[in-house]
Amino acid sequence: MITRHRLAQDAAYAALCTRREADIPLSDPLCAFDLADKRGIEVRIVEVPSLEAMYVKQTPPLILVSSLRWAGRRSYNCAHEIGHDYFGHGTRVDEEYLGERHERKAFNAEEFLADCFAGYLLMPKVTVCHGFAKRGWSPATCTEEHVFVVAGWLGVGYTTLIHHMHLALNLIGETHASKLLKTTRKDLRKAICGDLDCSDLVIVDPQWHGRPVDIEVGDVILAPHGAEVEGVQAEVVCETTRGRLLRGRTPGIGRVTCQDGFAVFVRVARKGFTGRSVFRHMEESGDE
Repeated sequence: MITRHRLAQDAAYAALCTRREADIPLSDPLCAFDLADKRGIEVRIVEVPSLEAMYVKQTPPLILVSSLRWAGRRSYNCAHEIGHDYFGHGTRVDEEYLGERHERKAFNAEEFLADCFAGYLLMPKVTVCHGFAKRGWSPATCTEEHVFVVAGWLGVGYTTLIHHMHLALNLIGETHASKLLKTTRKDLRKAICGDLDCSDLVIVDPQWHGRPVDIEVGDVILAPHGAEVEGVQAEVVCETTRGRLLRGRTPGIGRVTCQDGFAVFVRVARKGFTGRSVFRHMEESGDE
């Protein structure tokens, strides 16, 4: 009988192989949508309220991801479906939050395997530890904001990273995890942005590398002081004691630069975008 431990080991190894095949270093985060495209899998973002995601076994393979979930969850759901493709599973329809499926329903080995694969693909232990260490932090003593910053860099949810660090990576204990979970993403956005209307927030620091910053129109970036925007995709909102706040303005790809030489591409998607994921950052007709 194959145990959960063995399935988790298989998923971790498969995630490592997938990164290696895509030439993605363990020091870098990844975008699940970009990875799917690289693997020849078409991803479509659809507006279906009851759907989390769906894998369609065909040639070429197809993944459907609900546009009605927030960004970190869409990324995890896409990675989960890539797992189904990697392991050669049949067509699957996922109608609930994937990260809690094996707790809500009877155990399903294929779903558990795909869940573990998604976690290890997006949040390998080496990558997570590197994200903290390069910023001078340690998982053992991390604060809520530390986790929020690293989760944004990885492109995953705040609570998702906490659970993964505790249950899968053994980087933090139950007491520490419980303390971190008392604070929500909404609390952290409020603490940083104040009364500024902000549907989502990403903190970008000089240690950001490995992937572009992905946001939607209306989302806010907390960038270093004095950061400048190249292109019309984002605009400066205000300067705060913590840094400069930028807001996604229009779909497309721009860049944020700083005087110390730090620069990062910013990809802005239309809010609630539906369609093929490869077109999510395409500039709209009539944009400046």
